[in-house]
Amino acid sequence: SWEADIANEAIPIKYGELFYGLLSNRKLVYIQTVDHRFEDGNQWLYELQIAELQFDGRQMIQVHYTPVAIPDSVIEKEVVLYPGISDRLRENRINANTNRREQLVELGFYPPLQKLVTDGNYVFAFTYLYKPGQGYLTDVINTETGTLIGKVYFPVIPQIIKNGYAYRTVLPRTLKAGIEDRPANQGEYPVVEKYKIDPVVYGK
Repeated sequence: SWEADIANEAIPIKYGELFYGLLSNRKLVYIQTVDHRFEDGNQWLYELQIAELQFDGRQMIQVHYTPVAIPDSVIEKEVVLYPGISDRLRENRINANTNRREQLVELGFYPPLQKLVTDGNYVFAFTYLYKPGQGYLTDVINTETGTLIGKVYFPVIPQIIKNGYAYRTVLPRTLKAGIEDRPANQGEYPVVEKYKIDPVVYGK
């Protein structure tokens, strides 16, 4: 069964987010996650916008996606009030959490994408659909042909994909200290993880 990825309790921005990435041949792909989605009958689509930087050319690629409802565990999350917090700060946090809850109820669903990464002329569009033990459902799109190659699972969401390899930076673990997050060990450094992507994912 599908589940929303709520491991990091992601909170969608009310007016959406702008994701973009460079493609080969001086092209740019981008999406505004609220403006570039629409309903087609009983199906939902998002629309990637592709612009040529050298010429005034435009292309659009539409992809069907499954909307993911924002779960109650995210909507009803209680505000954290640390011991010794001032009355004014306490009130501000409570009000901010109330506003957050109202916005999430109004939204109802997550945006179609939570991240977009490019590799050459390929786009990896990471959705909010998550399957335990397999990962995030990701649309792989060939912008040269304007086609969806397929939908695959990624166990992690990388920051960079280049030449068939995915890279992710993992920060040192942190410990709570008062109201701040401080490194557990000042001698620890971020670790860069590297994953090889099966060429089949690229349709090869």
